[in-house]
Amino acid sequence: SGPARVSASRGGEGDSGSQDRFAPDPELLEAIDRFTTTLPCPEWLEQLKRLEQLSGPKHRDLIRQAAYLMASKPSMESYYQALGILRNPMLHIRPDEVIEALIPLLESDDRNLVRAADRLIRTQIRCDTPEAVDSDFGSRIMESMLLGKPLPAGLSRFLFRHYPSATLITFARYAHLSLVEGDPRPEAVSEARRKYLPTYQEIIRGEHAIAEMIWKQRNWFLAWNEADPEAVRQLHKLARRKEWWVRLYVAEMMRQVPALRDRALMRRLAKDPHKLVRETIHEFEREPDIVRPARP
Repeated sequence: SGPARVSASRGGEGDSGSQDRFAPDPELLEAIDRFTTTLPCPEWLEQLKRLEQLSGPKHRDLIRQAAYLMASKPSMESYYQALGILRNPMLHIRPDEVIEALIPLLESDDRNLVRAADRLIRTQIRCDTPEAVDSDFGSRIMESMLLGKPLPAGLSRFLFRHYPSATLITFARYAHLSLVEGDPRPEAVSEARRKYLPTYQEIIRGEHAIAEMIWKQRNWFLAWNEADPEAVRQLHKLARRKEWWVRLYVAEMMRQVPALRDRALMRRLAKDPHKLVRETIHEFEREPDIVRPARP
């Protein structure tokens, strides 16, 4: 296949957003292959020096080419080759450098490259709590809310796909910044937080009901195909909200938890104004309805 759409050329900082251009670098790919398949010896040290020379600012190019290597030859061997680059103590690659380099690849038209970037990012982070999402991505979410600047679609999809509850709560914690209208003074932010508090509470109340239902399913208080009425009520309430990220959470929850699916709601969200919401619904809308447990 031809070059993937997403990359930055070696040597410049470039834009870490979705406008980066990516193309395979044969020289760097060959250096990665030699480095990861050569036993420690004088030649290996030479390969290490070569990788460091080619790696680009903050190891960006090295990280992206390692992901491309994994994508071009999907196998456990190429996965461990890429991981061997990212985790090699001699290269001193930090987790935040990996995340920063790979986020643009989540926008690629090459599905294998998206999968490789997705998988490698998840080796660097564990975002199963709001605090963890905040630690790795809070500054991006805060900037998005404050400036009205959307997150890259690939990053939003990644976060809601793998860490939906933690991501929803993190978005909700920063959503009041969208009300300050460019006025970052502490008093303006405090006033915006006060105004947004009832909305914040409504959102996290809904998330809590859905999370509790999932906990009940996992611990056999509910069957996998049985829905909690309060969770369903809260899901529909969240689906009516104007915030796109709340509706994306709803769509993702229906994708992950079949007992929450509702055909009427799915048809409505399939026409949602936000592309990510529509795409998430389209992933599972053709799946057959589950058989609900018989009521006594």
